[in-house]
Amino acid sequence: MKIVILDAQTITKGDVSLSSLEKFGEVVTYNLTKPEEIEERIKDANAVICNKTVLNESNMKNAKDLKYIGLFATGYNNIDVEYCKKAGITVCNAGSYSTNAVAQHVFALILEHYSSTSKYNAFCHNGGWQTAETFSPFVFPLNELSGKTIGIVGFGAIGQAVAKIALAFNMRVLAYNRS
Repeated sequence: MKIVILDAQTITKGDVSLSSLEKFGEVVTYNLTKPEEIEERIKDANAVICNKTVLNESNMKNAKDLKYIGLFATGYNNIDVEYCKKAGITVCNAGSYSTNAVAQHVFALILEHYSSTSKYNAFCHNGGWQTAETFSPFVFPLNELSGKTIGIVGFGAIGQAVAKIALAFNMRVLAYNRS
């Protein structure tokens, strides 16, 4: 089996080994692939693994042996799934690899917005705290998350993890999902 990785640089700088794929066949790895390079690079592949490279009918039509596309991501909006269905190509994403990291990042952004952490950090590093007229200078608005409402669109694993953190902050959670 020939396995082609199209954009390894999007998931590793050499710190994550992709050698475990070698037990399944020959692995050809490209750090990044330009749109005009895709068709040539996958033409004799049995499997393609990518993160953000766009695979569509136009660049897959000559890959007659292609049977599998694996994604290093949860999303697969960069894959022409309708064409893949017609061509008998299985498409799989990495559905739950980043749940906690994404939920944590959601709250990092929310906390930055509500607490102005980076602004306070710069203020203190620039001597603002030491030269303030009061012991606790309120130079940026402070807001508490407790009692606020968060709206979550999509209530899969990531949405549920975000809700769990929101509840820990005593927030009200509204969630919507397609089903």
